[in-house]
Amino acid sequence: MMSLTVVVLLLFGAMSSCKKDGQIGIGSGDEAWRNVTFRIKPFEARVNPLMTNYYGNGPGGDPNWTQVSYGNVSPSESEQILYLWTFNNEDLKPDIGVDTSNAGISLLNMNGGSNNSYKNGVKFSTYEAGKAINITGADEITISMPVINVTEIAKIRFDASSSDTGPKDFSISYSFGSDGDYSIISEVNDLLSSTSQKTFEFDLNGIILLEEGFDSFHVKIKVKEGSQRPEGKTYNPNAGTFSIDNFAMYGVYPGPEIDPLGLGEGTILYHVFNAIDSSLVQAGQKSINSDQVLPELTFKLSDGEYFISFIANFSEEPLIFPTSLSKANEFFIYQKLLKKSAVVYGTLISELEIDADLNMDLEMERYFSEVNFEFTDTHGLTSVQKIEVENIQKTVYFPYSQPFDVGGDLTEQEEKLVFMPDFSTSNNIRFHHFLGKTPSPRSVSYKLKAFDANGDLLREVDVSAMVNNNVQLSFVGKLLESTGNINSGFSIKWKNEWRQPINIGF
Repeated sequence: MMSLTVVVLLLFGAMSSCKKDGQIGIGSGDEAWRNVTFRIKPFEARVNPLMTNYYGNGPGGDPNWTQVSYGNVSPSESEQILYLWTFNNEDLKPDIGVDTSNAGISLLNMNGGSNNSYKNGVKFSTYEAGKAINITGADEITISMPVINVTEIAKIRFDASSSDTGPKDFSISYSFGSDGDYSIISEVNDLLSSTSQKTFEFDLNGIILLEEGFDSFHVKIKVKEGSQRPEGKTYNPNAGTFSIDNFAMYGVYPGPEIDPLGLGEGTILYHVFNAIDSSLVQAGQKSINSDQVLPELTFKLSDGEYFISFIANFSEEPLIFPTSLSKANEFFIYQKLLKKSAVVYGTLISELEIDADLNMDLEMERYFSEVNFEFTDTHGLTSVQKIEVENIQKTVYFPYSQPFDVGGDLTEQEEKLVFMPDFSTSNNIRFHHFLGKTPSPRSVSYKLKAFDANGDLLREVDVSAMVNNNVQLSFVGKLLESTGNINSGFSIKWKNEWRQPINIGF
């Protein structure tokens, strides 16, 4: 494994302070200092989908578009809550989930439709009483939970009640896959005789998923009339109500298996800004190893509100920051297009309130994209001995402001990559382009020149495209057999998932 030496340009004004170990703090001697620790999650290849509105892709557009989902459960080998619905927001979205995008609840009443409202709920753990879902004429409630990378399901629990004329019994069963057969967990008889909410918990005996290949887990609650109810009240299957609150599933979620990136040593840099006046209060750096499990970054902050930029650089090429910095709107980041393997990860924390010691996970994404030239010539490439790729358009990253003129050598210096291709093994040349985090596509432009063994220019072409960070951009065409200049003979393709390529045209 190659160890990469990182040189970082960090020159700050009097408000900044910097130590290699990240243990720094700024403020008066009377302030209460809090230990703030971030655990850096593995540098996995999470995918940013291309801007679907901009490119016209997504539902109703390109059929190859795929929805990227995210959850808010941290990987752990210990049992924890994998899904939780409190209904406090009066909707059917989970508060906690391994995959909050694709988890859901479907309701079926006796008339074949659904009719639900919300009523006062009960407290659960650190969640306030809030609301509970209240279903009129309930028949079945199905809770669907994606379980990719879940290795064990331990138990489920929820609070339930019914009205005087509602169902008093229910059965609960489970299934893997939406079309699977359901297996009974329990038959609950005459336990809803009153209208007060009761807590039900069901041990699933550590259902092991592991290598079973299941991607979803479904729990079905089927309500029944029952025989115990207040005197003088009779069952009304269409008007009686059944309510559920605080549905939780527990299990083990170690997260996806992640192959080490093999990037060796790198540097993580952070800039902490005061949320009240946007002033820089801390800046620092720490050496990390890309293959280390959950490396920690710890520093001290006084009570207050902050926002933070984190950057992890695994490149020989340094990142360029402002030579002086006091406010967030002066902050920019840039990396010259000089190396073929610039690897930079990052993330932004937009709101962080400190009033006690804090530990939290930090998930970082690619702040670069891979640019690929794929030459489709059927002959003649052996005459090409050298290819130069010049970066025409500088892509400076401004996390907290609109773009402004950063001045100096940054905007004037020529940036050029030189390749000595061996077309007997591959018809491609590749490099990484630092973009930062791009909420909308950014323009990139390159001038490509091909030379023969005598240094004579065989062809020159300018290409350009709009691209986000964390995707692959390919220019595909003939290097020598085409004529003309701008994008002549080159088509543009994007891959928004690096491991399973998806080409998206425009």
